[in-house]
Amino acid sequence: MELPILRDNAVSVETGPVRLISRAVELHPVDHFQQSVKSQDPETKRQGLAMVFGSAFPAQLAHEEAAFSRPLRLPGLKSERIAWEILTGNDVDIGVEDYLSLPENSEKMLPDVHSMMETRLRMN
Repeated sequence: MELPILRDNAVSVETGPVRLISRAVELHPVDHFQQSVKSQDPETKRQGLAMVFGSAFPAQLAHEEAAFSRPLRLPGLKSERIAWEILTGNDVDIGVEDYLSLPENSEKMLPDVHSMMETRLRMN
């Protein structure tokens, strides 16, 4: 009498019960709505805002976004642009770009602020 040998794991990490349950459970309606809103293009969002708040509101948001997207400091100095991040909604999302490849952690020397300003003002 020979015993059968199990060659594969009965419950592996990839096909385990937790993974199967997560596939079977549908998204909550709020999660589904939030994912669909994130995938909308900006023009559709502006049209919706215009229908709810009037046509001046999207124009005001576009003006604020243009004003806040400009750099506020001299070249070479770090500019946080907190107001722009709040306006665009990027303040709540933490991505790879927030902690990797920061200029202050680079091995390259930052350019001299004086020479950059002279170039910007066309003094050299």
